[in-house]
This record gives sequence, C-alpha cells and structure tokens, in this order.
Amino acid sequence: MTTHGRGVFSRMWLGSVADRLLRTVAVPILLLRPHDSPPATGYRRILVAIGERAELEVLEPALTVGALAGTTSYVLAHVVEPPPPVIPPVPVHQPNLGPEWIEARHRAAVAFLEPLAPHLCARGVATETHVVVGRPAAAELLDLARTTGADLIALGTHGRRGLERLVLGSVADKVVRGSDVPVLVTPVLA
Repeated sequence: MTTHGRGVFSRMWLGSVADRLLRTVAVPILLLRPHDSPPATGYRRILVAIGERAELEVLEPALTVGALAGTTSYVLAHVVEPPPPVIPPVPVHQPNLGPEWIEARHRAAVAFLEPLAPHLCARGVATETHVVVGRPAAAELLDLARTTGADLIALGTHGRRGLERLVLGSVADKVVRGSDVPVLVTPVLA
C-alpha cells in the first residue's frame, strides 16, 4: 500500500490508513511512497533490520519478497544504540553502561548475525552483515540503506500504542517516514 509518511502530529489530526493497519494486522505490509512514476517492482538489494530482540520473523517475509522480485543480495543489519547520557543528579542507581557494555552488545550482535550469512549463502542468497553503533537507530538504518544501495528496507514493529508511542516513538515509524525506498514492515511478537 502507499503511504505519505506523515509525522506524528499530522497523524494525530488526520489519521493514516497505513498507520492503523500496521497496528492491527498480523501480516507484513509493504509500504510505498506515492510517486509520479510507478515504483520499481524489482529489488536488487534488501536491507533487513534485525532488532534488539533478534526478530528473525522479519527475515522470512524479506526473503519471500526478494524471491518474487529477483533480489540479488541482502544486508542483515543491527544497530547498537549507546545509552542516553545521564544528567546528574540521578535519583536512582544507574548501572554502568560504559564502553564495555557497548562493546559486549556489539560482540553479541555480530555473533548472532554472522552465522546467518553463510546459512543464507548456502541457499543461494548473497548476504552480508553490518553491526552499527549509533543513535538514533532509525537514522542509522536509513543511512545504512543509502550507503549499501538498498532499494527496500525490511524491519519489524512491536506496534506501540498511545502515550508510549507518542513519547518514545517507534523505529519503524521513523524509518517509514524517512525512507526514500519502500519499507516492508512485519509485526513481531513482543
């Protein structure tokens, strides 16, 4: 379906059919931006964002779309977000989330993603992996899609609602709003 990628405030006032569907259906949705010319139906390179909870259910729909569209390669990606800076005084004890914590998360993401590439290559699917440290995750994914030449982004959504979504936002929402290429959004279990 097409989406204009409205921001959070215009969605509150105007609503969005795509936005409502993303929160209610249990199947992947391929979102396209309306353009003057028809969108491409072939996706040479698909960026698959594997989230913090290692949502592999995002991978199968991406492989299915890729098989139908003649995709030649995949980029499996994970963004390690450093913790936000703590502004003193902090009334509660904060765990040590320094460079060692970031490096441990980076190693865990690499250890999870790297074995997937040979498994997919054995199935005839050219695959590379990228683990990026940065924040915010949506901006890092959009930048990675541009630098790797991805012409489709696949990612999962946990379907945040209400105040939590308004305050915290959603990586999927931000990617859909900021992407110049189609986005395949798959609902994942919380």
